Amino acid sequence: MNKVLILFLLLCSLTTFGQRGLSADNQDSTIESSFLISVPYESVNGKQIIKVGIKGKSYRFILDTGSSTLISKSLYDELNTKIIKKINCSDQSALKDSINIVSVDEMTIGIITFNNAEVGVLKESNPFIECFNVDGFIGSNLLSGFVVQISSPDKTIRLTNDIKNLSLYGIQSDELILDEQFNPHFSIRVKNNNREVRHVVLFDTGDNDLFTISHLDFLSLKRNKILKNYEVANGSNSFGINGHANDTTHYRLRVPRLDINGLQFKNVSALTTQGGSRIGSMLLEKAIVTLDFPNKRYYLQTLTSPKIDVYDKKLPLDPDFRDGKVIVGFIWDYSVCKNIEVGDEIIKVNEFTFQNMNLCDFFTSEFKVKGAKKVTMTTKDKNGDIHNTTFKKR
Repeated sequence: MNKVLILFLLLCSLTTFGQRGLSADNQDSTIESSFLISVPYESVNGKQIIKVGIKGKSYRFILDTGSSTLISKSLYDELNTKIIKKINCSDQSALKDSINIVSVDEMTIGIITFNNAEVGVLKESNPFIECFNVDGFIGSNLLSGFVVQISSPDKTIRLTNDIKNLSLYGIQSDELILDEQFNPHFSIRVKNNNREVRHVVLFDTGDNDLFTISHLDFLSLKRNKILKNYEVANGSNSFGINGHANDTTHYRLRVPRLDINGLQFKNVSALTTQGGSRIGSMLLEKAIVTLDFPNKRYYLQTLTSPKIDVYDKKLPLDPDFRDGKVIVGFIWDYSVCKNIEVGDEIIKVNEFTFQNMNLCDFFTSEFKVKGAKKVTMTTKDKNGDIHNTTFKKR
């Protein structure tokens, strides 16, 4: 993983858009009697971006299984469609705000045309829209009548109305649990030797990490003695459609074993969230994922061994972006961060400079420090003093 937020080895969970309140019942689509279409996608730092047709023009949308369908404020202005209602919604950080709902006459993906699709309108100056150069998000409520397969090897999303059109013979399936907005959930098992806890988690392609855990599920793991060690810090480094998350207490942990429909992940790093637990798009690096919405089943075709060790060494702090600067968002180990405080500006890490970086650079830039055993960080404190600190990843 190479994006800026992964400089600190997947400690930042910046991108989910799981909204509540949009209806999935009023989406009408025109289809052939039996079909299978392949839609290529562009992969940008864990996001799958596809082309969607509206009124004869092509637009860029992020496929986000943890969200309802949303359009940008600029696209809403261009379509000049009427607001039909306003609802309240919560993002992944549990921040609440209102959102306008409009009806789009036609939205086309391949040969599928969705008529009278009710979609939410994002606020103006949404960073995800601007930074990924997209016009909205295609959510699960629009695709709930189909089988959806996401294949990272050929960067293709396949849509069909018949599971038999896909080559899934002999592939193990498990129950696909759908909420009221048709967002897909998996039942997973978290293990430590002979101890085991089951959790129902959202499958959210808008989230880049493998596993993000709710505070309630974290307490369940702790109570059932699944966790041996964990770290605690106060702060924030999460963005949702309703803005930057509030500072709060977070926990960083490593799950000994995580089982998802036959795939066994070992040494899984996770960060707690005020929202719900979720499996993110890193799963797509390990398996082709097929969501059979009509039959409420899902399939994982492993791209590697079914037993996968995802151990990665960590730094004792995490970054954040506020007030036009990259800053220290969390400190997990103050014993090795003696000259660093939350809120200090991060100037440079090894040879990579953070000065003059904007929010979009922070979201989308790519570079590699994964092989480095040590990381030297240059920070500026609130008094303007510069500090150079060398960390060992652990």
